[in-house]
Order: sequence, then structure tokens, then C-alpha cells
Amino acid sequence: METIAIPGGELTCEIAGQGVALAMIHQYTAVSAGDLLARTLTPLFRVHAINPRGLAGSGPVRDRRDLSMAAFAEQLHEARDALGIASWVVAGASTGGMVALLHALQDPSAISALVLIGTAPSHRFLQDSLYAPGHPRAAELARARPLALGDAADQARFADIVFRLSVADPEATPVPPGWAEPEVSMPRMMAFSEELSGFDLGPRLEGIACPTLVMVGRHDPQCPPAHSREIAGRLPRARLAVFERSGHFPYLEERDAFEAVLAEWARDHGLG
Repeated sequence: METIAIPGGELTCEIAGQGVALAMIHQYTAVSAGDLLARTLTPLFRVHAINPRGLAGSGPVRDRRDLSMAAFAEQLHEARDALGIASWVVAGASTGGMVALLHALQDPSAISALVLIGTAPSHRFLQDSLYAPGHPRAAELARARPLALGDAADQARFADIVFRLSVADPEATPVPPGWAEPEVSMPRMMAFSEELSGFDLGPRLEGIACPTLVMVGRHDPQCPPAHSREIAGRLPRARLAVFERSGHFPYLEERDAFEAVLAEWARDHGLG
């Protein structure tokens, strides 16, 4: 794990692969070059798996705002400058995709492309997601929630349950070894929950002019595909790929198809 010096602190980062620079991010779960998503990216890109303040050794957290999505987007600008990278591709899944969109709006000249997986442009994804009370499997998630506040074993059980609820076919996609191991920042997760009601990028997305690949599983219960379609419909240079046998993790559930779509898109835009 390397560190990137930014004003008032540092961010931890792992780097792997060759080619065009790419930042891989998530809002409250630690990322690394060994992640399942990173392994699909490193054959094409030089991946920088970057963690925000308050997670995986990055810090310090100076105030509540440092835990926000907008602050992380600003930290990415500072990290890119510190690394001496003129522009980079930014890849984010789920909440990482939300931060990637904010980063592109804040720093458009420094974003060469976006890769967005199972994400949303606003808080409205909650209305039809697994987290909505009316969702057919919401009760299963609610029963499991107390485990998230338990000991390490309980938290591992909770991660397994969320995984099984999030994939299209738990029998076809068993829980990967080490799935529950990545560090999760509860303060960052709580801050995300608190700010989410005000998150709505809406028409601002039309100002993101870089090539964008939007990928989503047909059966994604966390960020349903309608929200990826909204992103692709608003961005002028977006390409949408829907994976018919996937839920929230198409890079795992349909890895070969995911890698093929990614490679074709990167080649078409001179990124591969």
C-alpha cells in the first residue's frame, strides 16, 4: 500500500497494471488492487485503487464534511495532481459510481473517461431498491441488519446475506472467498446515509462530456437498471451495457462478458 500526500493529510493507494491511468474508488468500503473489480480492470489500465479519508489508513478526518462524497471527489483531484497525472479514467461501482460522477462534474478537464457499474444519479434509487420497505426481499435484509453491528463473525454473516440478496442467482454465484474481509468505515457509511436524501445530480449530468461506459445487471436489486439507463440517457457520450444474468456484481456474475464489453469500449475510445 502506497500513500499519496494531499493538503492536510494523505490517501492510501495500491497501483497495479499497465496502460492508461485509472482511479478505482468506493465511498465507504476499502478498495485494493486485488479486488474482484480491479482484476477486470488491470489487463487494460494502470489501476490506482484509492481510499478516502477515514478508510484503510487514509486521513486524517478533520471534520464531518471530510466524510462526504463531494469531499472525496475533491480529494481525488488533489491525489491526481500529487501523482502528476494530467487526466485519468475513473471507475466506480455502486456508491463509487456516485463519487465518480461528482468528480467528473468538479474536474471535467482531468477526466478522460468514466466506468460506472450498478450506480445511480440520485437518491431515487432507494424507492425501488432492496432498501425500500416494499421490495419483495426487504424483510430478509431487515432481519439481518442487527448482525452489521455485531462482532466480526456477525459482520461476516451480514456481508454473506447481503451478497446472496444482491446477485441474480446465489446458486450460480456463490460467495467468493474473503468476501467479508474488506474494511468498511461505519462513520463514512453513516455520513453517506445522512447526505443521500440531498443527492440528485439530475440535469447536471448533461455537462459530463467524456466517454462513459455504464454497466448494470438486469436483476440488480441495490441500484436497479432504470437508474443506469437514466445516466446513459443524460450523458452525451455514454454507452449502456445490461448484463442479463447479473445482479449487483456483473464483473463477478458474468465476468467474461463484462471483460469483453469493457475491452471493446476501451478499444473504441483509444483507452485499451
